[in-house]
Amino acid sequence: ESYTWQELQPLIYAIFGYICLCTAYMAARILKAPWEIGGFIVVVSTIVNDSSTDIIYWVSDKVL
Repeated sequence: ESYTWQELQPLIYAIFGYICLCTAYMAARILKAPWEIGGFIVVVSTIVNDSSTDIIYWVSDKVL
């Protein structure tokens, strides 16, 4: 039995939210910074990750 995207999407959002909270917590605890800084680190790392993935796909399309 396979699942549709509509069935999996809430689970994916929940996992992404959990990952973001864990990353913010770890960043705040390790750097001994407020939660706001941890949240900022999560947002910036998500943007960098998304942008770098787009760049890798673009380069691979040009090369291959």
